[in-house]
Amino acid sequence: AGIKTNLNLNCEVVGKGFSPENLETNIKLNSARSVVGELVFNDLDISAAGKDGIIETDISFSSSETVGDVKVDFNFTDSTTTKYNFDIALRGFNINDFIKESGLTTELNIALTGDGENFDQDRLNLFAVLQLDSSRFNDIEIDSTTLIADIRSGDDNRVINIISDLADL
Repeated sequence: AGIKTNLNLNCEVVGKGFSPENLETNIKLNSARSVVGELVFNDLDISAAGKDGIIETDISFSSSETVGDVKVDFNFTDSTTTKYNFDIALRGFNINDFIKESGLTTELNIALTGDGENFDQDRLNLFAVLQLDSSRFNDIEIDSTTLIADIRSGDDNRVINIISDLADL
């Protein structure tokens, strides 16, 4: 029962406050050659800083075949709406490394970027771009493909635009 782990990490947490508006914090976590269940991480770095309603996070990691970078920033300075932006990249992502039972062998190079306002689905405004470049899904080679999602919410309506060449796979 439980998940076997072997963690080699250093962590530093300094801060005060709990609500995003008045939070002042600095978090740094570094891990080298660690195992969580069957996942092996060569390195994992997490940093987060919050002050004056702005929270900035950076995560980078490498595992068996995957290298990843995640940057997400939140802006809580306006009490009526939360703003955020994100930039996520995975290189060499092999689904089989993370889900052994999948039987899928992949080498995916994925970038996801975007910005938005609100998390409430009735007030959500979001623009996001997903790009797949020079990738492989089992025996299928994927040169490059893009999906763009633009979601705009107004008082009486919501508009969802999706532009994609994914059907060309």
